Amino acid sequence: MTGTTLVLLLLAQAGTGWSGGIFVEPRSESLVYRFENPSRYDTSELVPHSFQQTYDTDNLWLGARAGHPFFKRRGRFEAAMSPAATRRADDFDTFHQPDGNVIVTGTTGNATLRGWRISDQVFLGSRKGVAFGLGYAHRHDHARFHDGDGITTTAMPASVVHRLVTTREDTTSQLHVVSWIAETSRDVGRRGSFAVRADIAPLARARLTVVLPDKYPGQRLVFDARIAAASFGVRYAWMAGKWSVGAGAKAGRTFGWQRSARMTLRSLSVSLDLQRH
Repeated sequence: MTGTTLVLLLLAQAGTGWSGGIFVEPRSESLVYRFENPSRYDTSELVPHSFQQTYDTDNLWLGARAGHPFFKRRGRFEAAMSPAATRRADDFDTFHQPDGNVIVTGTTGNATLRGWRISDQVFLGSRKGVAFGLGYAHRHDHARFHDGDGITTTAMPASVVHRLVTTREDTTSQLHVVSWIAETSRDVGRRGSFAVRADIAPLARARLTVVLPDKYPGQRLVFDARIAAASFGVRYAWMAGKWSVGAGAKAGRTFGWQRSARMTLRSLSVSLDLQRH
């Protein structure tokens, strides 16, 4: 099938079912990546090693959404972005040395964070008032670390050393999620409606890319994690002609399948939206 044919097919079924709107969504979030892999710290041989990056990703998301038909099915597309913001960001490595010493070294401080996300979903059918569908979502977060407080602790002997860290570090987090969707809504009075929605993704993929140009020039360090994701949300909408004003709340998190490769994102948000139907 050519691209022109696909476009014509989509346009042919796009006569009805379109809607559009904008929304604002304050989010309270935390993002943690943790990976285990052999490495070395002042030793010739590789030793057990893990590293963990922790981000405070609280931010205000601004976005737009569009309801659309898809081969006589109901679909919904959404795009949003978060402006640049300074937030807490930590990056620590742990080494288990051959002599029994445990060394933890890394940086704590701030980073400039920004992100964007897109998603699309199609509802395939309904049963007893509950609509079921499939959705895909992609989220992209970028962090540029500021100068930070470098901390190295050792267990044998017990010691803590602080230093100023000025080496550059950029990281990118990418999240790909294909989810099952269940949504139901009920009328409230003459103009109101209340909706409940759940998204379940048994298998999703997260990727962390680390760039350290002063330490590893020209290299990108890439780490992948297989995860699951789930979210639950509610929304109340009030209709006025072809317009609606809505308010909602949503909670979600991811779950790791492997101890050696984890990404944990916890999120709690509220939202306000304006839509034209």
